[in-house]
Amino acid sequence: MEDAKHHVPDDFTASEPHLYAVHLGKGYLELPQIDVRNGHLKSEMLSSKNVYILDTWADVFVWFGKKSARLVRAAALKLSQELCDMLPRPDFAMVTRVLEGTESQIFKSKFEGWDDVMAVDFTRTAESVIRRGVDLKKILEKDQIKTDLTALFMPRQGSMGSEEAKAVIEEFNEDLHRMEAFVLEGKKFVRLPEKEPGNFFSGDCYVFLCTYWVPAEESSGDEDSGEKEAEETQMHTVYFWQGRDASNMGWLTFTFSLQKKFEQTFKNTLEVVRMHQQQENLKFLSHFKSKFVIHRGKRKEPIDRSRIAPARLYQLRINDSLVCARTIEIDAKGSSLNSVFCHILNVPFDRSASNGIIYLWIGSKAAEEDVQLANEIAVEMTKVCDRTCLKIA
Repeated sequence: MEDAKHHVPDDFTASEPHLYAVHLGKGYLELPQIDVRNGHLKSEMLSSKNVYILDTWADVFVWFGKKSARLVRAAALKLSQELCDMLPRPDFAMVTRVLEGTESQIFKSKFEGWDDVMAVDFTRTAESVIRRGVDLKKILEKDQIKTDLTALFMPRQGSMGSEEAKAVIEEFNEDLHRMEAFVLEGKKFVRLPEKEPGNFFSGDCYVFLCTYWVPAEESSGDEDSGEKEAEETQMHTVYFWQGRDASNMGWLTFTFSLQKKFEQTFKNTLEVVRMHQQQENLKFLSHFKSKFVIHRGKRKEPIDRSRIAPARLYQLRINDSLVCARTIEIDAKGSSLNSVFCHILNVPFDRSASNGIIYLWIGSKAAEEDVQLANEIAVEMTKVCDRTCLKIA
């Protein structure tokens, strides 16, 4: 095989482009040079009423604006040829005519930021595109969308009290008839064991099928026939929960497997809600009654037999109210402890993490309701495996 030959000399430096505007003066042609700062050409420099000559040493382009005069176009072609012959150029140099709107990619590459990629909103339907067009700027101008910024300057809404939060949780759970949980294992969803609902892993995807009782509207009938009692109907809501470290393949697997089965079974009574980690809605959180635990990693990770399983540290966070309470795994180090929160430390004694001890660390500034809830969560953690719970003030 022959060695590669270098066709570009080592001392080669790219020449700066020169842009000229062709104007018809009084009995003669004018060829003023356009000021190009730092050699960066921009498409805004070209006007539809004019004709331009772009000299890049290796190529000479004549750009015709759509509204330019025929006489100027003919003169620009003759000038460009004379300009090309005037200076020493490579053998492959040539004069190229370019019409506005039909520019080649080679010509566009000489300009900075000349991109013809059209912004497309893939969330719109075909009917919407036909009815309103594809130009998003025109749509926004027509709609004259205005943003209300008054909420930014309003006083912050007060947090929900403990009694009010408990009433909200009870109200959301009043109509809940049944909740079935599924988790993605491999390429299919399997039922989640009864002791695990409320425990989520950031690397997994979960599906919760919730059945609600919805009272039907009372229908007014004839007096002779009597009034019929309204019967309760069932509505089904599917919550899809995706962990922060989980891929979108879980959502695709759900849409092509479980969702189709649910739609065939429940038809018009089905609603699908997709959620991401720590962006759950209040109704979904209320079904776990403030005992919402998020672990790091995957639910079924391979066990490293070469060392003892690492300790896991959890922090109880109550954002705004008990409805939004979450117990989230954080870095297991001393600097992660905060006196305002309660923390739970799970320390395994073996490689499989089947035995160990759970410590409950209570911050000096933690609220009483936080301490009580953290204690209940720690006690439930002890039921999963053989552990004891120890309080630390």
